[in-house]
Amino acid sequence: MKIALFIAALLGFILLPLSEGHGQWTVLSHNSVHHDNKTVFMHDASTGWIGGTDGTIFKTTDGGVSWVLQHTGSTDEIVAVIRFLNSSNGFAIARSRDFGILYVTSNGGDSWIRDTALRDLAVTDSITFADVTFTTFGDSSYIWLTGGSDTGSPVAYHQYVYLSTDTGKTWTRFTRLPEIPYLTVFKFIFFSPDDGVLSGGNVICRTTDGGNSWTQFRLGPENTSYFYSFQFLNADTGFFAGQASVNPNGYLKIGHTYNGGLTWAIDSTNAFSPFYNADMFFINPHLGFDVTMNDNRIFRTTDGGKSWEKYSWTNDFALFDIHTANGKNVVAVGSAGKIIVSDDSGSTWNDVTPLESVQLSYVKFLSNDLVVGLGSGVEFFLSRDSCRSWTEYDMPTGLNVHIAFGDSLNAWISDDSSRIYHSTNSGMSWQQQGNPDSAPFGPPIYGIDFVNNRVGCAVGARGFIVSTTDGGQSWTAGQSNEANDLYSVFVSSSDRAWAVGAAGTILASSGGLVSWTKEYSPVNSTLKQVVFSDTLDGTILGDGGVILKTTDGGSTWDLGPSPDSSLNAMSFIDSAKGWVVGNGGSIFLTTDGGSSWTKEASGTTSDLTGVDFFNDLLGAAVGDSGAVLTTNNGGLTAVRRPDFRPIPLSILLAQNFPNPFNPSTMISYQLPAKSHVTLRVYDVLGREVATLVSGPETAGTHTVTFNGEKLPSGVYFYRLQAGNYTATKKLLLLK
Repeated sequence: MKIALFIAALLGFILLPLSEGHGQWTVLSHNSVHHDNKTVFMHDASTGWIGGTDGTIFKTTDGGVSWVLQHTGSTDEIVAVIRFLNSSNGFAIARSRDFGILYVTSNGGDSWIRDTALRDLAVTDSITFADVTFTTFGDSSYIWLTGGSDTGSPVAYHQYVYLSTDTGKTWTRFTRLPEIPYLTVFKFIFFSPDDGVLSGGNVICRTTDGGNSWTQFRLGPENTSYFYSFQFLNADTGFFAGQASVNPNGYLKIGHTYNGGLTWAIDSTNAFSPFYNADMFFINPHLGFDVTMNDNRIFRTTDGGKSWEKYSWTNDFALFDIHTANGKNVVAVGSAGKIIVSDDSGSTWNDVTPLESVQLSYVKFLSNDLVVGLGSGVEFFLSRDSCRSWTEYDMPTGLNVHIAFGDSLNAWISDDSSRIYHSTNSGMSWQQQGNPDSAPFGPPIYGIDFVNNRVGCAVGARGFIVSTTDGGQSWTAGQSNEANDLYSVFVSSSDRAWAVGAAGTILASSGGLVSWTKEYSPVNSTLKQVVFSDTLDGTILGDGGVILKTTDGGSTWDLGPSPDSSLNAMSFIDSAKGWVVGNGGSIFLTTDGGSSWTKEASGTTSDLTGVDFFNDLLGAAVGDSGAVLTTNNGGLTAVRRPDFRPIPLSILLAQNFPNPFNPSTMISYQLPAKSHVTLRVYDVLGREVATLVSGPETAGTHTVTFNGEKLPSGVYFYRLQAGNYTATKKLLLLK
């Protein structure tokens, strides 16, 4: 199953005047916050919102393909409900420990403000809000806010319904509610001033006299039944999903009404496992969807719930909510940031979960546009636009894999069971090589490399080596007498290759790729990567930042200077120029074969575990939290003299970098002439939180640092005034 993953470019870069070489990298994907998506609301085919843990709210304007973070709250907040009255006015319900929070927006979610109007109604902090629904009576829009709180009695709850007719500016308490044990009002709908329904706990209730009296419908026994989902398509047609009894045989039941809730019928039983239904949503009386929390499934019905078809994925995750505005574009969300979308009413589904949820370990350019990414374990991605968007493809194994390419189409992977698979379409599909019924060679394979489409080598545990000269159709065992594990191999020709591994092991092939001899190593560290830029010049990277160099084809290896003790990967384009990456976003460049190194500013603090350069300008680095960085100038700006500063032609305020940031970020602006400048930072309420510049500034480019260490997470704005010029930009503090 193909899964499309699209990543928005969250961060840009700023060109600064520097006295030394510094890196120019663009961070295409990075978000250190791992969260669960709890709710989704689509306003139309293109625009929608997702809410989840850490008080996060994301917005899409392309039908769910890509999402932009709009709001983040405290770490104990869960945004459980999002509803929009129109494209501008929206409401988000968050739960924080034992009380509820209502956020409102009047600008499509660009800013979310905590609603304080309910405080005037003496609502206690113990209330948990459940839902927001809208009803139109004539020209008036009624907004219903429902919820409840525990009274301390096992059979009694406080019940709350609030009404606003001015888009949430003021609220009044609706008190004509049914007195039912176990009832917390979850959903409340009025079709006219007299006719309405509500659900809560174990009952669905209907009124025909404006709430003065209520009739009840129960799914099962009073103290063991429970309604999970409740939806009305119009005043007559409604659906529910519920648990009939709390026992292993009490499967979820789906039901409907076609007379406004006067009578209800159960459509199906034993459709799902008990306890784990999360949400149900019907598009019309026939087409509906259900998502479950216990596995990675979406259920679809085309006959009103009488039968259901199931869609599953290979990776386990829980789904919590599903929604559509037009019946065609459907979005489901769940744990670990999971986002599943369909653009054909659920006939097919695509996983568009951002790469922030993936720990990337490998990247390789197959062309200037086609790039391969490998996630830790068995996650395989292809990008056709130089890392800006990605597509995930299924792997043929569930074990950790290692990968090699002969050209842009032919690829091989090995896994920890020592199986080897071949692809002829850049990794979109795979065929096993060797014996399909058992591991072809035995020991786990930790490294694999091909010099072309026919000649390759694989190495692994306890000195295991095999080679092929026919594209993997047959493999020949290597002879080395080596007992240490081997982790990397580099093949330069059908006669020459090198392998490295534990305890400083260095092996070189002689007389083809069958016979191997051990070479002197100046270290006992674990060596994890070996590359050669030509037949003489090679580099080995090991634990603790160890870097070994050879200029005589591996006859001798010398210990070179290391720029950092936590390096993870390297890429060399020739004998002189190469890059290494490591923990904390470290990127270092050498232009003299490793004799000296220059640190480049990466714009991220994620650990970087993979790097590759297509040429001396175009490169990419990947790492934890879905970090994807690219450069198109080799990662290095021109070295300038300290006194050389080009004069800009116009005033410009640049986007802060990095953004999001924690706790510091840089703000740059340029001036064509000497000007009086003020640069201030404001919160979303317009209150000034910092003055960064106030006074005369010379012509040129200026950079200041804003430290938000003492400020809460959230959206802020910075405003530059220089003469008659004024500009404001948004920045995001994400702790």
